[in-house]
Amino acid sequence: MINLFSFITVLGIIRLFFIKGKKEQLVYLIPLTFFYESYLEVGYFLRIGGIEIGYSFLINLFLFIYLFFTLVKERIPKQLFVAGICLSGSVLLGNILLILFPTQVRTANINISWDDKIILPGIVFEKIHLTAFNLLNLFYLINYLLLFLVIMSVFKKDSPRIVVTSLKKITDLILAIGVIELISKYVFKSDAFNAIINRVFGITESTYVELTIRGNGFVLQGLTQESSHYVYVLFILFFSILASYVLTKQRSDLYRLGILLLLLAVSMSFSSVLYFIAIIHIGLLWRFKAIKIEKKVLLNLLQLASIVLLFFLATQFLPEWIKRLSTTGFWERRIKSMFEEISMVISGDWRHSTRSLEWSNRVRILSIYENMKIFLLRPIFGFGLGSVVSHSSTMMLLSGGGVVTTLMWARVNFLLGRLKITYEYVIVIIVFLAINIFNSLSFRPFFDISALVFSLSIITIFGLKEE
Repeated sequence: MINLFSFITVLGIIRLFFIKGKKEQLVYLIPLTFFYESYLEVGYFLRIGGIEIGYSFLINLFLFIYLFFTLVKERIPKQLFVAGICLSGSVLLGNILLILFPTQVRTANINISWDDKIILPGIVFEKIHLTAFNLLNLFYLINYLLLFLVIMSVFKKDSPRIVVTSLKKITDLILAIGVIELISKYVFKSDAFNAIINRVFGITESTYVELTIRGNGFVLQGLTQESSHYVYVLFILFFSILASYVLTKQRSDLYRLGILLLLLAVSMSFSSVLYFIAIIHIGLLWRFKAIKIEKKVLLNLLQLASIVLLFFLATQFLPEWIKRLSTTGFWERRIKSMFEEISMVISGDWRHSTRSLEWSNRVRILSIYENMKIFLLRPIFGFGLGSVVSHSSTMMLLSGGGVVTTLMWARVNFLLGRLKITYEYVIVIIVFLAINIFNSLSFRPFFDISALVFSLSIITIFGLKEE
């Protein structure tokens, strides 16, 4: 069985071959890839019996073939090629080491998740071992590297500017879908948006089939599977739009930013708070980038001192304040649940608990905490990328690939070694890794086009140049 959008997808792929010129084809392919790989999660391209082929997987199969033959004809920058080989090699080495030195440690994987463990506490985890998920993520890693190398080989030093400008139309489409969903749900309190989306793209187990209320608002997810995934896409697009404004100074980009921030604020995802904090922090780094390094360090030390002070005050007064929070409102309930779950997970009492204000908080905090312990067992090369799963992208990268793979990825994605690195740029990289500790996007923030869009947008915003 196929859906209406399956035909549109095929036509979109075919159209690429009617575009003349490698640069022009890439300008068309970049936004197409972003739409399918980072934004479109609902529905399926094809269903055969119980097997579903998703839109993203189909596009990645096509990308692998197209990019491979494109790269053969291009002159690849040596430094980037070596960095890509090192990244791939570190991932493969982690997998090989798991085969050579198996472990008795048991934890969640693609077969038995943390959600399964919470629902069925008596379930026994499998020992850490290689699964089909390792191979799948190796495939996505290779595609990510191929796309990155093709972009850098074809566009060279113009890559940040061209990538940013190529995303404008798809950004407008995503924002338009967001506004339509906002009006449908908040103004008319209607389920029409979900009904139309499900008819066009198809219904899967993870599809929203009805209007979902959270507190005084409604869940917004665009064409993603859940609101936390949606706000991640909005977060990436924020910097793409800001980069476009830096390049063109067009007032329309400011309107786009306003619409995006509105959608981010009313999406009813707790993750949006983290993304707002990250946006503000990176925005301040950009605003004060011209001041001397000594003042930058001093400002960050003051920020750190403020955090320590707030933490101290929180330990003194927060427990009593948390007790007074209501459990009916979305935000109060989430905050109250978060602190309760942190205490329960660290103490180990979650194993005997049959109640929770927010089960999603428990599974996220629990998987982060346990993955931290897994990471410390093999911190250099990890247990193989995909052998361990978590509701935390950064912890999956660390526990699966170790410090080496994480550093190799940062070197490739943020063009370290090719750019004149600034203090702000290093902090932005740290912020990106930090916020992805708290999402449940698997390896997507690292191995899909959104990672490239973020880094190239930041390079544009901060005016970084190749050495």
